[in-house]
Amino acid sequence: MEEAKKEKEQQEAKEQKETKETKEDEKEKLKKEIEDWKKAYAIKLADFDNYKKRIDREFKELEKYACQDLILSQLSDLDILEKAIETTDATDSNKALLDGINMVVKNMVAKLKEMGVEEINNEGVYDPYQHHAISMDKDDEKEDGEILQVLQKGYKLKGKVIRPSMVKINKK
Repeated sequence: MEEAKKEKEQQEAKEQKETKETKEDEKEKLKKEIEDWKKAYAIKLADFDNYKKRIDREFKELEKYACQDLILSQLSDLDILEKAIETTDATDSNKALLDGINMVVKNMVAKLKEMGVEEINNEGVYDPYQHHAISMDKDDEKEDGEILQVLQKGYKLKGKVIRPSMVKINKK
C-alpha cells in the first residue's frame, strides 16, 4: 500500500511538473502573442499616420490648384481684351474705350496676381517646360532655340505652368 501511495505521489508530482511546464509554455506563448499584437498595432498606427499625412498633402495640393479652370477661362478673356487694345486705333473717338479696356485689363491682372498667377518669362532660350513651339524661323543674328516671337502669353499658378507660352523659335 505504501508503494501504491508512493507511486501515486510520484505520479502527482510528475503531473504537477508537467502542468507547471505546460503553464510556463502557455505563458511564454501568450507573451509572444501579446508582443506580436503590439508590433502589429505599432505598424497599423504608423500606416494610419502616413495615410493622414498623405491625405493632408493631397488636400492642400487640391486646394492650391482648385481654381485653375476658372483662372484659365479668365486668361482667355484677358487675351481677348489685350487683342482688342492692340487692334484698336488710338483715335480721339476710341480713347475712352481704350482707357476703359486698359483699366479692366489692369484690374484682371492684379486679381490674378493675388491668386498666385504670374506670367511666364519669354525672353531668351526656348524651355519645353514653359513654352510650346508653334513655328520656327531662321535669324542668323539670334542664337539657336532663342524665342523670336510670343504668339500667346503663358502663365503659372503658384509656380506650376497652367498654360505654356505659344512661341516662334529660331532654328539655324
